[in-house]
Amino acid sequence: MTTLPRNLALAALLALVGCISPTVPVPPPDPENMVFEVDELPSGGDFGVARFSYDGDASLGGAVVYVFNQTLGEGVITTAEADGSVPLTAPFPVSAVGEPGDVGAAIGDEITISFELEEQVSSTCVRIAAGRSSFAARCD
Repeated sequence: MTTLPRNLALAALLALVGCISPTVPVPPPDPENMVFEVDELPSGGDFGVARFSYDGDASLGGAVVYVFNQTLGEGVITTAEADGSVPLTAPFPVSAVGEPGDVGAAIGDEITISFELEEQVSSTCVRIAAGRSSFAARCD
């Protein structure tokens, strides 16, 4: 076998092995690493706004992050930092459940947080409340 065909055969074998090698699944976002900042509702308004942040998880570094309010059908998209943290996102709408001027009045909207890495997506749904989330806040 000459050098060129041997190199081509080796390259084809390596490509095949690369295609079937297992990938590490993206871990689901941990509700206890999620923080929601809920702004006061405007006077007389039906909607408020919230912002999302996430504590670092190195396995999620560089992921595309989707924050989607299932209740209202709107959300934001951002990118995780290299350490997997997500700085405070742009605001996204949340339902008004309390009285105008209430902080945290949006409690109850279902928010799905998804991290996408190399064609793999992992998601967690939580019911929003101002402050740090918890496992108890997961959607039904």
